[in-house]
Amino acid sequence: MNDRRVDRVLARLQEQGVSQMILTDPSSIFYLTGKMITPGSRLLALYISGEGNHRLFVNRLFPMNEDLGVEVCWFSDTDDICRMMADCTDHGLALGVDRKMTAEHLLALQGLGAGSSYVNGSGCVNQVRGQKDEEEQRKMIEVSAINDRAMEQFKNLVKAGVTEEALARQVELIYKSLGADGNSFQPHI
Repeated sequence: MNDRRVDRVLARLQEQGVSQMILTDPSSIFYLTGKMITPGSRLLALYISGEGNHRLFVNRLFPMNEDLGVEVCWFSDTDDICRMMADCTDHGLALGVDRKMTAEHLLALQGLGAGSSYVNGSGCVNQVRGQKDEEEQRKMIEVSAINDRAMEQFKNLVKAGVTEEALARQVELIYKSLGADGNSFQPHI
């Protein structure tokens, strides 16, 4: 768990009078935990709180062994996940939720009284994600330099008679040879 990022999100929430939030956007959860989990149609949720009792709710179908620095609450498809989340929230305080939370889960949380009111906290998360800290800036500069070197190599491969498919196969090899851990997306062929 990136505590510095979580603290920045909580500070933004606090400006709105909110001290707890449930995030369900896998990209935002990755940003805060460093672990990308792609749950498909199943719920993935991260509860953060000014009290520090953060919890990550993960379906048992997506096992992981890493210690993410946050308590992981495992659930199965037959478990009442909304009850599990509501049991960790402070019902007397407003609850931030993100724009990715489904109506099914939000309505259930409201029915359980998980918060005194409900606030869209996505803007707070997005603001923090948009303001890069020194570490993020350093990494962006590093990957930009790798990309520049990759494009130098790549442009030498583009010649008459070379197919797009052949070029696409070279993309990952070039990036990995320069120290990247892969592509951000698959080349289109």
